[in-house]
Amino acid sequence: PPAKVLVHWHNAPELLTPDAKPKILPFEGEAVSFTNLVKLQAGDIPPGAMRTELIRVGAVEQHSDGMLEAKKRSFVTTGVDERLVEGLYAIWGW
Repeated sequence: PPAKVLVHWHNAPELLTPDAKPKILPFEGEAVSFTNLVKLQAGDIPPGAMRTELIRVGAVEQHSDGMLEAKKRSFVTTGVDERLVEGLYAIWGW
């Protein structure tokens, strides 16, 4: 799911600037937001958990105003937090 979020963020026209770069997104919003992106691409994974994980691996940066910026096109984990695994197991029954 984190990879799907990043791929969509880098490719969906509504999430791109006029020069084809990923828009910096608010966490929540009515239309274009990180929360809506996560709901669309990652289903039941809580947007806050997705934000935390993407920031942890350096794929997303959170600005001081709370806006989120995609820094990488792909998701490569350097080690999985046990809490994330437990949360995914609880959601998907892995």
